[in-house]
Amino acid sequence: MFDLIGVAADRRRLLLLELVVLPLALGLVVTADYVTPYQLNLSAFYLMVILLAGWTGGQAWGVGYAILCSAAQITVSLLMGSVYKESFYFYFADANILFGYLCVGAIIAKCRAAYLRERAIARIDLLTGLANEESLYERVGYEIARQRRDGLPFALVCIRCLHVRVVNEALGREAGDLVIKSIAAVVRGAASLTDLAARPWGSQFCIVYSQFPTADVKAALDRLEKNLDRLINKQDWPIAVSIGAGIFLTPAVTADDAMAYCGRLVMRARSPGNVNVEMRVYDPADEDAMT
Repeated sequence: MFDLIGVAADRRRLLLLELVVLPLALGLVVTADYVTPYQLNLSAFYLMVILLAGWTGGQAWGVGYAILCSAAQITVSLLMGSVYKESFYFYFADANILFGYLCVGAIIAKCRAAYLRERAIARIDLLTGLANEESLYERVGYEIARQRRDGLPFALVCIRCLHVRVVNEALGREAGDLVIKSIAAVVRGAASLTDLAARPWGSQFCIVYSQFPTADVKAALDRLEKNLDRLINKQDWPIAVSIGAGIFLTPAVTADDAMAYCGRLVMRARSPGNVNVEMRVYDPADEDAMT
């Protein structure tokens, strides 16, 4: 949900690497291998191509280029007139090259998978599965930059769950975690695949609505308010939720400014009731909302 923006651009870069750069690199290595004396072993350069293929494309590309590189190196060796005293030596040498290249392709693909897994874990909140603080600030900064470039509006909604400590003290930490996870499920349901649902810290949640008209944000907030109120009443939790929603028709200076603005709206939303909402259109000249 929170990693879809920019995926298309990343995929285009990968296609450029896989369909242009890798074949070109292999062609250059094969050409260099052919025009240089056969005593010069260019296996390291073939390995570099395999490493690049495995890292960018995964196991299929790593293994595929391992086979291509071994076939190319063996073919060049034959064209250069390499002579083996016995056929066994020829097959053993070629099998040795293929096995080594396949191992490298598979190992680099495994390393890539482990790296991507750790990078993904580093960007999520482990308790709820939502985006974490780093992902949230990165996305808000992205939306601000896109708004400056294209003029597209976005909305930032901050949700603060109050009195969770009371649940922790009365019923234990597991009960408090259940509250957080239940609120997170409602927040996740309020965000589409192109939006971002996050838990930056503690009992605070955020939603970034990308390219949302003001009317759509208001409708989404109404649904969120009703779902949260229903959840709190059903579980009979002694908590309250304050929601501050900023509609950014003009860009904030930084992600910190946008977060601070919505944080002030959260403070203004505190009043009797299970769920309270304060929504405003961002205006740096609005002293009442900026202080």
